[in-house]
Amino acid sequence: MGNGGRRVLIVGGDSTFGRALRPVLAAQGVDGWGTSRRPSVRTGDIFLDLAADPGAWTFPERPDIVVLCAAITGLADCARDPIGTRLINVERTLALVDRLAALGSRIVYPSTNLVLAGASPFQAADAPIRPLCEYARQKAEVEQALLALGDQAAILRMTKVIPPASPLVTGWITSLRAGRPIRPLSDLMLAPIPLAGLIDALARVGLEGGGGIYQVTGAEDISYAEFAARIAARFGCPAELVQPATAAELGIRLEAQPPHTTLDPARARREFGIVPFALDETLNRMSFDAG
Repeated sequence: MGNGGRRVLIVGGDSTFGRALRPVLAAQGVDGWGTSRRPSVRTGDIFLDLAADPGAWTFPERPDIVVLCAAITGLADCARDPIGTRLINVERTLALVDRLAALGSRIVYPSTNLVLAGASPFQAADAPIRPLCEYARQKAEVEQALLALGDQAAILRMTKVIPPASPLVTGWITSLRAGRPIRPLSDLMLAPIPLAGLIDALARVGLEGGGGIYQVTGAEDISYAEFAARIAARFGCPAELVQPATAAELGIRLEAQPPHTTLDPARARREFGIVPFALDETLNRMSFDAG
């Protein structure tokens, strides 16, 4: 079945995921529009503030599909203000889900590997939920509510997404090019995936997928120090400029520190041919221009 004529609402249309999703949908002939909580919204967007009274939310038409990209995603922010962030990430998100699901809209929800404990690599989609931080607890609560909707809701769990202009990566590159050492964490793991790959998966799950949980993942768990070393090697920078350090050595409090972050992508592979993103592929699909 073609995608033409289907209406997709991106809640958080000006978020990192929302901005990247728009052109992917447009290229497939899908009518997509977004929401924004900013007073000066782009033409065609809907003003929607999840912090506002739900009674003030209005939609010009019923969307066929809703992608929930609006959230407070900072782990430290959620730890510092669990009540305020839960209002947005759980209570108002689920109020919006209830309203749109009652209209017959299909719900698509980006989630995180952090809802699982990470005790072993390539964690299964049906592994016990063991959130590692407040942010993950909020994500897990929404996941459970969406699973009750059956085929009407899809959850896309993901490992660490690296956008082309990642402040962390561009900061490393700026320092390396200037001959300054960097101190990436040796005791924090990630399984990086490129933003473009994640957005492709999000669009495919939204437009063609069923209900329940899908997972996309990097192909291997590496430390941030290993990731930085691979980036340094790409620029021919001296290896000694990468000086790994532990969180304790840097005085950093980590909200979540799973030993493994990779996810089992069996369903995404089976239905869409989406395989784990190799590190080299992730690096190849990033922009490393630090200016």
